[in-house]
Amino acid sequence: MTGWERDQSEQSSDVVGRRANFEAYLAFAESRWADVIASTNLAEQRFAFDRRPAAVIRGFAYQALGQADSAIASFEGKLSNGG
Repeated sequence: MTGWERDQSEQSSDVVGRRANFEAYLAFAESRWADVIASTNLAEQRFAFDRRPAAVIRGFAYQALGQADSAIASFEGKLSNGG
């Protein structure tokens, strides 16, 4: 994230939301599932993450954490939003 902060953060109109977006993808790549959920939620709240991809990423994170009901709800949310 240091490189992003140095090179990209000033180019964003919402640094907090965009950083949360990048953190979600990084956490996903590193299998840090609780961080994926937290970062995705923050980015989505700040309109820095589209709802459908956020629902999918959250669904995979919940599934990896063994939270099947939350995973299903997240995936169903993606479908109900025009999936």
